[in-house]
Amino acid sequence: MDITLLGILNELTPQERAKLIPIDFEKDQILCHEGDACHGVHFVTEGKIKIVSYSLEGKEIIYNVVPSGGIFGNHLAFSTEPYYRGSAIGEDKGRAYYVKKSDLIDIFQHNPTFLERYLNVLSDFGKDLNAKIHLLSLPTGLERLEYYLYLHQGSVRISSVTALAKDLAISREACSRLLSSAERDGNIIREGKVLWLRRE
Repeated sequence: MDITLLGILNELTPQERAKLIPIDFEKDQILCHEGDACHGVHFVTEGKIKIVSYSLEGKEIIYNVVPSGGIFGNHLAFSTEPYYRGSAIGEDKGRAYYVKKSDLIDIFQHNPTFLERYLNVLSDFGKDLNAKIHLLSLPTGLERLEYYLYLHQGSVRISSVTALAKDLAISREACSRLLSSAERDGNIIREGKVLWLRRE
């Protein structure tokens, strides 16, 4: 079963695909403003879109980045309070497809395969969110690291210490110290950018 975005969109008939509105966006282009009502769903097929809000001092707070292959607006469109919690802004140049809620419901009614794939994506998002909440509830860096590796079947290739630190919600410096101590104490095995969980 292909539940990638491309796989999902491939389930649409030509008539259904005609309901998708292509949006080519540039870096820093605003697609949706914080507080606007959400009337549909965006499927991001190229580039990335960041969801940001601003502090009272005007500081940008990024609380989500939707990558190529991601979807946003899918929860808000069906919410009783369908208002964007942040502005959707192009992180770089890319393309998204927008479909109105009413058209999406019509597709659901006539294309059960697409509906199932769409629900797969929502279910996986909920599962990943629960795992993230669980990880963040753990009090120590070591517990977070071990749980993170457990979620990745015991091993993971990291792109950088900075990226791992972000996933663990700790500073880069703390993450670097954590990896050194966890390796020294025998909790993990580290070979270059690959980490293995040693303890069961």
